[in-house]
Amino acid sequence: MALASSTRTAVLERLEQWFTVHQRDFPWRHDALQPWQVLVVEIMLQQTQAERVARFIESFFSRYPTTAVLAAAKRSDLEEQLAPLGLQRQRAAKLLELSAAIEAPDGQIPRDLEGLKALPGVGPYVAAAYLCVVHQDRVATVDVNLARIIERLFGPRHKVDIRYDPHINGLAAELVEAATDPREFNWAALDLGAMVCRPRKPRCPECPLLQVCPGSGHHLSEAASASN
Repeated sequence: MALASSTRTAVLERLEQWFTVHQRDFPWRHDALQPWQVLVVEIMLQQTQAERVARFIESFFSRYPTTAVLAAAKRSDLEEQLAPLGLQRQRAAKLLELSAAIEAPDGQIPRDLEGLKALPGVGPYVAAAYLCVVHQDRVATVDVNLARIIERLFGPRHKVDIRYDPHINGLAAELVEAATDPREFNWAALDLGAMVCRPRKPRCPECPLLQVCPGSGHHLSEAASASN
């Protein structure tokens, strides 16, 4: 499914204008981190609220300022440091393997998607997020938020797993390719999905895409019924 240029333009313009006013403020959105730290943060963000990660990373990177220091950390100590985020055993194992892998050859992080996905703990989403944030590549970071927005705007996915869904990924790629700024497009989708276009009780009256969303009438009717 390819979008009509008018539809694509309407979605992007409304989303970009909304993001300018309502964007959330996180350290990794200000080019404040080193490339390897972006990878670490993206791994931390999985299954954890961004606000918790934002409060956590300053002290974490003060303790582990380089990949060499992180790779040399004792696993038990690293688990203790990661405990405030939860999933500390899994995350400690991933970060130890990742930092060692980056240090092993020449200290360079791969520049391509497949090379990044070969790193420990780096899946398709983390790899895409890294390329977009660090290199400003026009790569869509397809998570549940962006997938939900696309489904409500343009119809349901074709596969259960959004990573392999041609409908979701095709439209996401088309939108990010046409966006003014690929990083801001991905961040805007994250923020809209987290704050407005939520999985339950979406705040449709606050949504910048209300006028172009065929599902908004249904959700507005639900909200009206619930208030009566």
